[in-house]
Amino acid sequence: MSMNLCNACKKLFMAILLIPIPIRSSGQPPSPLGPVPNAKQIEWYHREVTVFLHFNMNTFTGNEWGDGTDKPSQFNPTALDCEQWIRTVKNAGFACAILTVKHHDGFCLWPSEHTGYDIAASPWKNGAGDVVGEFTDACKKYGVKAGLYLSPWDRHESSYGTTAYNTFYANQLKELLTGYGPIHEIWWDGAGDQMAFDFKRWADTIKAIQPDCFIFGAKKASPYVDGRWIGNEDGVAGDPCWSTIDRSVIDEENLTTLPTGQANGTSFVPAECDVSIRPGWYFHAAENSQVKTVATLWNTIYFGSVGRNCVLLLNLPPDTRGRIHAIDSTRLDSLGGWIRGTFAANLAAGATVTALHGRGESFDPSNMIDSSESTYYAASDGYSTDTLLFDLGSPATFDCAMIQERIELGHRITRWSFDAYYNGKWNSVSANKQSIGYKRLLRLDAITATRVRLRITGGKGCPAIHTLGLFRNAFAPTPVVEAAPSLPPAGKRVAPQGVQGVFEISGTMLRLPREFAGRKVRLELYEPTGRTVMRFTAQGALVEMPPEVMCGNRILLVKCNDEGVATSGRVLTTR
Repeated sequence: MSMNLCNACKKLFMAILLIPIPIRSSGQPPSPLGPVPNAKQIEWYHREVTVFLHFNMNTFTGNEWGDGTDKPSQFNPTALDCEQWIRTVKNAGFACAILTVKHHDGFCLWPSEHTGYDIAASPWKNGAGDVVGEFTDACKKYGVKAGLYLSPWDRHESSYGTTAYNTFYANQLKELLTGYGPIHEIWWDGAGDQMAFDFKRWADTIKAIQPDCFIFGAKKASPYVDGRWIGNEDGVAGDPCWSTIDRSVIDEENLTTLPTGQANGTSFVPAECDVSIRPGWYFHAAENSQVKTVATLWNTIYFGSVGRNCVLLLNLPPDTRGRIHAIDSTRLDSLGGWIRGTFAANLAAGATVTALHGRGESFDPSNMIDSSESTYYAASDGYSTDTLLFDLGSPATFDCAMIQERIELGHRITRWSFDAYYNGKWNSVSANKQSIGYKRLLRLDAITATRVRLRITGGKGCPAIHTLGLFRNAFAPTPVVEAAPSLPPAGKRVAPQGVQGVFEISGTMLRLPREFAGRKVRLELYEPTGRTVMRFTAQGALVEMPPEVMCGNRILLVKCNDEGVATSGRVLTTR
C-alpha cells in the first residue's frame, strides 16, 4: 500500500470518528427546561379566546370610568338576558366569559352584605335581582367557564385607602367565590389611584376557596398572578412573545418588556391580550358604526394574540337592555366561523415526516401531525438544533402554518425558520423567528408546495414539538340543529297547521324546517308580548335575518304562500 493511500485511510477513519452519534434516551421524555406552566396555565392556554363582558353602572351613565357618585337608581336594564350573552359566547365556539362584577366606581352586580352600593339598591327587579347569579347560572347551563372582574380600585367605598379596605375586599371575594359555583378566572386591573393592596391575602383567599382559579393581575399583584397584561389594549402581542418574564417587569409595568416577555425570565407568566370590539369598553350607541370588522378581528387581533403564544380577551359590552347587540354578536360569530373553518383539517396530516436528531421510541416525528393531545416529537438529548422535513406527497395549497411546542416542558426553541419547496427550490417563508410556545401561527400568502421544513437553529435544549399544521383560510358557520319533522310522503299535502319547533340561527342565517325548501315564505316576527316586529318574504329554508331584529328571543310565525304550509316556534337568536 502506498504512503499516500495509507494517509488517506487514516484521514477517512478520523473523519468517521468525528461524526456525531445521536444520543438516545430509551423512551424517557426530555427534562423540563427553565420555568414551566402550572396546571391552571395549561387549562387557560386551551381556552385560546375568552370573552370579556363590561356591563355595569357605566353602561347606563355613558362613562368609561365612574367616580362612585352615580345613583343606584340609574342601573335598570330593560330586558337583561344573561343566557343570551352566554349563548353568544358558546355558539361562537369560545369556552370562557369574564363579567365586570365591580368596576372602579364600586357598584356591585350582586347583593353584597358589605356595601349598600349594589344591585339591591337599584330599581331592577325591585332590588331583588342578582346579575352575578344569572350570569353564573347561564355559564353552568351552557358549559361556559365563568370569570369575574372585581376591581381593586373602589372610588365609592369609604374605607378605601386604609387597611380596613383590604378586609372589605377579601370579604367580597369570599362572597363571590363561595356563592356562585366554580369561578375559573379572577381579573385584577392595575388602573387607578392605588393604595397598599394586600394582594397576598387576597390571593390566599382565592387559593383556599377555589384553588383551580386562574389569577390575572398587574403591578403590585405580580408575585401572585398566573397571567400578565400584554402592555396594551390593542389585542396584539409582541414578536417574539415569551411566557417567561421577571415578575419585577410586571410590578413596574414596563410597557416595553411586557409585550415580549423575556427569553430567560425567571417566572412563567403568560400574557393575556385584552381588546374591546368597540372603541370603548362599555356600550355606547354612538359607536355602533365603529365595531371592529371581521377582517380586523381575524387577521390582526387573532393572529396577533393567539398566534403569538397568548390568550385573547375580547370584550363584548352588553347594551342598556342587558343584551349583546346584533352587530357585536354577529362579528363574534363570524370570528368563530373563521377559526372553525380554517383549522378543521390539517393539510400536513398524512405527510412523511423525518428529523435529523430524532429521539426515537414514543417521540416519533409523525407525532407532530397526529390528532393526539398527549403525543409530541422530541429530539435526542445533546441536540439543541434540528431539521424537520414534511413530505406532503402531492402539492398542497395553504396560507396558514401552526407550530406548537410541548410547552409543559418549557420554552426550548429560541431560533427557527420555516421553508416551503415550490418552483423547484426551497423558499424561505418565515426566517429567524424566536419564540414558539403554546401556539405560533403564521399568516401567509397562499403557497402551493410539495414539501415544507422547520429548521430549528437555536435552543436551550433538545426541541420538543407538539404540532405542525398547514391550513387554508376558510369559513364554517355555526353548526345548526334543524328542528323539523321528517318530510311528508311524496304527493301528500302538508297540513296548514304545520309543526311546532325551536329554530336556531347561525350568524344571521335562520334554518327553517325542510318543508320550506324551494318555497317562497312569508315571515312574521313577534315579541313574546305579541307585538309585531317585522314582516318580510324570503326564498327557501335558509333565511338571512335582518340584523336589527337579532337580539333576544322572538316568537316566529312562518307561512308558505302556495300550499298553506305553516309553522311557529321560538327563535333562539343567541344574539
